Amino acid sequence: MDVTCRPSPVRTASASFDLSPIETALDQIRPFLHRDGGDIQVVGLTGHHVRLRLISGGPATHAALRRISSDLERYLRDRVPGLDGVELA
Repeated sequence: MDVTCRPSPVRTASASFDLSPIETALDQIRPFLHRDGGDIQVVGLTGHHVRLRLISGGPATHAALRRISSDLERYLRDRVPGLDGVELA
């Protein structure tokens, strides 16, 4: 299955926080998600908190994505200066 991430509209309440480091970090893990039919999208930004949507390729992928949510937050916070929180939509 070919999974292509299409940019979604990002609602933002912070003009001072740049999304590009978040997208760059997510681009590093997308190949692993695509391998199982999944993906991830940025759907919102409020202050320095980002909201993400995990897209699953089926029930097994969905369960795996939920299990990695805390690792995903740690990964992003380590790579994106100033990021204070990650929320899954």
